[in-house]
Amino acid sequence: MTTTSRLSAYSQVKEPELVFAGGNKSVNPLLGLKAFGPYSLDLKYLDTIRIASLTPIGGNGKISGVMTELSSTIKPLYAPEYYPDYIGFENIFRTKIVLDSSLNFEFDSEIDVFARSGDICSFKQKFKEVLISINQQKMRFEVLFLYLPDTWHGIFKTPDFDLHNFIKAIAAPLGVPIQIITDKSSGNCRANVMWGISIATYAKAGGIPWKLDVTTNDEAFVGLSYAMNKQSEGSSYITCCSQIFDSAGIGFEFIAYDVTDFTMDENNRNPYLSEQETMNIMSRSLQVYQNTHSGKIPKKITIHKTIPFSSDEINGCRKALGSGIELELIQIQHTDWQGIKIRAAKQADGYPINRGCYIPFKNNECLLWIQGTVDLSGRSVFKEGALTPMPRPVLVKKFLGSNGWHDTCSAILGLTKVDWNNNTLYKSIPITLHYSSLFAQVVRDVPEIIRQKYQYRFFM
Repeated sequence: MTTTSRLSAYSQVKEPELVFAGGNKSVNPLLGLKAFGPYSLDLKYLDTIRIASLTPIGGNGKISGVMTELSSTIKPLYAPEYYPDYIGFENIFRTKIVLDSSLNFEFDSEIDVFARSGDICSFKQKFKEVLISINQQKMRFEVLFLYLPDTWHGIFKTPDFDLHNFIKAIAAPLGVPIQIITDKSSGNCRANVMWGISIATYAKAGGIPWKLDVTTNDEAFVGLSYAMNKQSEGSSYITCCSQIFDSAGIGFEFIAYDVTDFTMDENNRNPYLSEQETMNIMSRSLQVYQNTHSGKIPKKITIHKTIPFSSDEINGCRKALGSGIELELIQIQHTDWQGIKIRAAKQADGYPINRGCYIPFKNNECLLWIQGTVDLSGRSVFKEGALTPMPRPVLVKKFLGSNGWHDTCSAILGLTKVDWNNNTLYKSIPITLHYSSLFAQVVRDVPEIIRQKYQYRFFM
């Protein structure tokens, strides 16, 4: 006798709405910006964004060209159901953007030689010197546009050096927001490119393009990632990287701590912290939240990881946060599951499964489609298109928490829509995991930046 196992019926959470100026809402971030202006417009503190530039000798024309396009009207070449016409930075953000000609900085010819030849050590030293000198004038500008030409191919990325991570690690402690411009920024669809540069620049200048529409403002989300494989005087250690967001998806700060009391899994790939180390990290994360909320304690904290929570970590979280804070511990990982959307008469639909669908299949596990079909103004849109014809769900595993799957999945879905270094409808993972992982990569490459707090706009 054979038995057939069956999954539970699926459910679906609504596409999260975003809030813009005047409290207006839209599920499409670009249409929302174009129609209403950014959320922080109501705060009236960012009326002009001053741009400084840093280029190789003779590269100022690249920055000037980008600035001209930022003030232009450009029609999209594809996906008009999502990408509206780009109508110029000032019309979209209701904020002026100005390139200050007195702040056009150039590298000397020596750094060009280092970059082309792949002399990483000399390049790093020269770059750091230049950025430190620019830092002395950072009160005169909001964002530094940095042009990296393709001719620097020898320095872009090697097994031992990631240029992007290095730049962010040097700039963040100086408090200099950087928007990198490369020759790859010259994509075919200029409207798409300008939307991306505009949103990132506005956020790096300190603006808030949009936030999530939420019913509560006293919840915090924490993403945890690890930078591993380091040696200090013969002793192994890891660095735990934490990123804190509020319930509206607005990020506060990164923090990173060296951890020595941990164990590795059987494959020696994933670290698990001791109860005391977990208590230390969560206590500091809570302090970051309180520092931005006049000492107030959130009613609920949700922690996201890509690996399981150990019993010591669960106990450490409980002890650090106390009984007065509701706690939810969630693991989110990619899977090999696939699903087909069925129409009437058991026929496959022409589009993939809807984004936001979820299927519980154990008491503490469910599948969630972060990628999938979205209804935009009555039209079905699947943004990955031919690149991912059949999106796979993520596995969501709950190690602690009493809420139902609908609330848990809705929060995850919302946190895929608040990456402001991005001009698409959503990311494939929540921002909690995306940026804590990015920060961990930077720390792994430049470990000396730990033990400081950083606003996440410096790592966008």
